Amino acid sequence: MHRPLTPVIALSATAFVILTLGGCANPPAPAPSATSSSPVKVTSTPTATSEPLPDDALLRVSATIHEANGATADLVQTVYKPVAPTAADKAQLTAECNIPGEPGWQTVIANPLIVKTTMTATMRPRSPKFTERVSFGFVGFGPQAYSGDEVTGQSYCAEGAMLLPGTVHGIAAVPSSDPVHGLYGWAGQYAGYGFSGSGNLPADDPEDGGGTAVVSNCVVELSPEAAVASAKLAAWPARPYKKIDACAFSMD
Repeated sequence: MHRPLTPVIALSATAFVILTLGGCANPPAPAPSATSSSPVKVTSTPTATSEPLPDDALLRVSATIHEANGATADLVQTVYKPVAPTAADKAQLTAECNIPGEPGWQTVIANPLIVKTTMTATMRPRSPKFTERVSFGFVGFGPQAYSGDEVTGQSYCAEGAMLLPGTVHGIAAVPSSDPVHGLYGWAGQYAGYGFSGSGNLPADDPEDGGGTAVVSNCVVELSPEAAVASAKLAAWPARPYKKIDACAFSMD
């Protein structure tokens, strides 16, 4: 099933399997300028990666996921700064997002830039096999496509889940006129990133709860550009952990 490329009401943080987690408010105003050019990194837990944030990255979310059978993996999502689309990017979005008889993705975003992400789930040594997968979020309701160990969620052209272990590469079109705060911008009202497991949700959740895979040990690293994009995004690194929120970060 494909998802129509029109704005819709975003879900709450507890429904993270489609992590387009904004509300209907106007895009958040930029936060005050940073006083340092160093990436922002605030955490009270061990990081899942010791690699420095790449120069071309906007942000990185690291976490761990643990299942009741003892299976444990490290999760990392790196989101990169917008770049001009390649022919391959356009072809992938066309294949994933365009529906016969509906406006194509390039009608929705006529002059796009492309934001890319790489997500990895690396098993810990001697870990048992996982029986579940992990949900992820990326950018928002704009046109997007994935390759690798991704399982389609409620529709194509939208966020889904990643196999454990696994690697997923994603691309999302953002408007070149305002790639940060635009309707489909990487820091716009629908933007969301990170991971959530079925065990983070209440057992009686009708769609995604009831499992045992819990995501925790959240670490958010922001580039200077991301740190000043919005006050809400800038607050992510210091957000206290709540099981129900997992390591899913949104603009709501």
